[in-house]
Amino acid sequence: MVVFEIQGEVRTISGVSNHSVQNVGDDYAVTATLSGALSSGQGVYLRYSNDSFNTSTIIEMSGSGTSYSASIPANFNIDGASISYYVFTSGDGLTISHENVDLYTINNLNNSGSNYSYSVATNYALNTGSFDPGDTWDSHVDGSYLYLANSTEGISIVDISDKTNPTEVGSLATTRAYDIFYLNNYLYVADYTSGMRIIDVSDKTNPTLISTIYSGTNTSLHYYSEINVAGNYAYIAAYKNFYIYDISDVNSPLVSTYSCGAGCNDFVIDGNYVYLANGFYGLQILDVSNPSSPTLTDSYDNGYLNGVSKTVIIFTEVIMVTF
Repeated sequence: MVVFEIQGEVRTISGVSNHSVQNVGDDYAVTATLSGALSSGQGVYLRYSNDSFNTSTIIEMSGSGTSYSASIPANFNIDGASISYYVFTSGDGLTISHENVDLYTINNLNNSGSNYSYSVATNYALNTGSFDPGDTWDSHVDGSYLYLANSTEGISIVDISDKTNPTEVGSLATTRAYDIFYLNNYLYVADYTSGMRIIDVSDKTNPTLISTIYSGTNTSLHYYSEINVAGNYAYIAAYKNFYIYDISDVNSPLVSTYSCGAGCNDFVIDGNYVYLANGFYGLQILDVSNPSSPTLTDSYDNGYLNGVSKTVIIFTEVIMVTF
C-alpha cells in the first residue's frame, strides 16, 4: 500500500498534447494541462514504451501552474518504432519503476481509454553535416570524396569520410562549371562559355587541368551545360550544338558535331542512341554508333511552349520529356 500526503486539492489532467508522426533523431515533446496548479506533494509523470508496455520508462515532468512538459528522448525514437505513452499524477520527486507504476498512480489521462501513440518515420533524411561551397550545380561521389561543380566558384573536392565534418581538400578555378562527370581519377567539366575541361584529380589536394577544348566561335551560342562520358567518348550539350569528343587521349580530344539548331538542354545515352532535349524542336534521337558522324534518326516536336524541352529521362522503354 502507498499513502500520499498532499496539501490542498488533488489535481487531475485535463489534456495532453500529441501528434502522430515523429522523425528519427528528434526528441518527442509532450505537454500536459492540469485542472489547476499542483498542490504541495503532488507531481506529474510521463510513462512511455516501445513494446506495448511490456517494459516502460517513467520520468517526472517539469513546469509550473497548469502546464507541465517532458520529452521522449531522440535515442528512443528509432527508425520505424511505434511508441505509446500517457501522463499520470503521483507524489512529487519519486523514482517510479515499471513494475510499480500502477500502484503509484493517483490520476491519469490516456485518451479516454487508449494510450497516446505515434510512429517514427521510416523514410527520412537526416542532416548529419554540411558544406557550403557557393552556387553548386552538380555533384558526384566516389568513395570518401565529393566532387562539386560550383559555377563561378569552380571545382571543389570535399573529403566526406567524416560525415559530420565534410572538409574541402582541393579546388580549381573555372569560368562557370555547370556539370561534371567523374571517371578513373579524371573530372570532365562542362564549363559554360569556356568549353570542356579535363581535370586530373588523382591528387585530391591538387587537381590539375589537363586539357581545355572549345569548339564554338561565338560564346553567346555555345554554352557547355551538360556532359556525360561513355567508353572513350564524352558527350556534351552546348546550346546550339551537340558535341562528341574522343577522350582516348585526354591530352588531345577529337571532336564531332551535330547542330541542334536551338538550345540543347539535356540528353540521355542509351546504347548507340542519344535522346536529346532540344530547346525549340522537342525530342531528337541521334544515332551515335559512329561517334565521328552523329545522325538524326527521329524527332518529336511536342508543340508546347514553342517546343521548349528541358529534361529527358528514360524509364525502360518509356521516354519522359519535361517542358
